[in-house]
Amino acid sequence: MTQITLIVASSKEIGNGHYVRSSELAKSLKNISPETQVSLFDLVTKNKSFYISESFKRKTFQSYEIDYKIIDIVVLDLPQGLMKEKIKYFHKKTKIFCLDWFGNGPLPDFTINLIDHSKSMAKRYVRKGKKNHYFEGHDWSIIRSEVLEVKKIRYVKSNTRKVSVLVTIGGSDAKDKTEYAIKLLKKINDEKLNVKVILGPLVNNRDIERIKLELTNNFKIICSPENFPRLLKESDLILCGGGTTLLEAIFLAKSIVVFPQTAEEKSHAEIFKKRGACVFPDKLEEILFNERKRLLLAKNAENLIDGKGISRIVNLILSTNINK
Repeated sequence: MTQITLIVASSKEIGNGHYVRSSELAKSLKNISPETQVSLFDLVTKNKSFYISESFKRKTFQSYEIDYKIIDIVVLDLPQGLMKEKIKYFHKKTKIFCLDWFGNGPLPDFTINLIDHSKSMAKRYVRKGKKNHYFEGHDWSIIRSEVLEVKKIRYVKSNTRKVSVLVTIGGSDAKDKTEYAIKLLKKINDEKLNVKVILGPLVNNRDIERIKLELTNNFKIICSPENFPRLLKESDLILCGGGTTLLEAIFLAKSIVVFPQTAEEKSHAEIFKKRGACVFPDKLEEILFNERKRLLLAKNAENLIDGKGISRIVNLILSTNINK
């Protein structure tokens, strides 16, 4: 039986994106290959989860060690510093797949990047004679199954004249971009808006209470909503970071204003900005009450992400010969 372990890290400082996409990948691996043993380990929380094929539920317990001797394939989805450390740890011990790796050091067996911030990874794999072990681009975007399903639902816009805005800036919002977005919206004209503010699972209670003090009647806080994909689908305008939610909003062809939290997120968003599929906060006032411009953003986002990235990654992992 093949043993696949996905290793992630989630915290207030790191965010929740690595965990979100890798847990979706773990579910898909188990779905396609029920006989494969799939687990996910969080280096920060020390939680280890085993995925059960029938319902994709997880059995989670505290585990402070990773035993590479029983792992056939390891999938690393980590910040760059931790990624480098774990690549060195698993190098020549097991097959390594990395999601978004652009650092130096030993090359993993396979790397899948949405964007190569180093601009050198493809050349490094070619020099090693492993051109077919490196993959790059948004064809490899991981879109959650709930988002794939909600795209099929036909949304009928309400008759209200208010613009519905969804503010959703990461699972932790370590740079306090949510408060910045709220201040911008209030400054423009919050009476014509219906704003839902999503706060992720890593936002602490103190921050939640502080954000509440910023809100007026047209703003509503929702903490870790189970119906998040539907809220994304039904909103006129999405204010988000430059990671997972940006990809999901592009897939749903939404109008998007990106509030990058890192230089890497800004570079990532620039790709879609050049395609006319999103803007940065300096253009918020220009598009907020201009339906024509919002619809143009949405139209430009159509078909940029096909939603099949997770299938491509699963097929690549499961087709790997673990004995070579």
